[in-house]
Amino acid sequence: MASSTTSRRPANPLRTIVTAGLIAGALDGLDAAVVIALLNNVSPVRVFQFIASGLIGVSAFRGGAATAALGVLLHFTIATGAAATFSLASLKLPFLLRRPFLWGPL
Repeated sequence: MASSTTSRRPANPLRTIVTAGLIAGALDGLDAAVVIALLNNVSPVRVFQFIASGLIGVSAFRGGAATAALGVLLHFTIATGAAATFSLASLKLPFLLRRPFLWGPL
């Protein structure tokens, strides 16, 4: 007979961070590529070139798809860094995990 409580293995921290980074990056990137681009009447490529410009300056706007791809890479790196920060902070501040949908966005 199965137990009424389910035993769970602890989550792999690296896998959790990477998964959260990919999800956050995809959702935020979609928002940037669609909403921000439409509101500012620019192409999604330009939005990601803008992100790349934080690293390489105004030359990002002359780099075409290559600098847009760099912007996407940087975007996902930042999202994964945010996920890692939240994950590490939750080790010292366990209340973060009790209401992750409140504390995560904050």
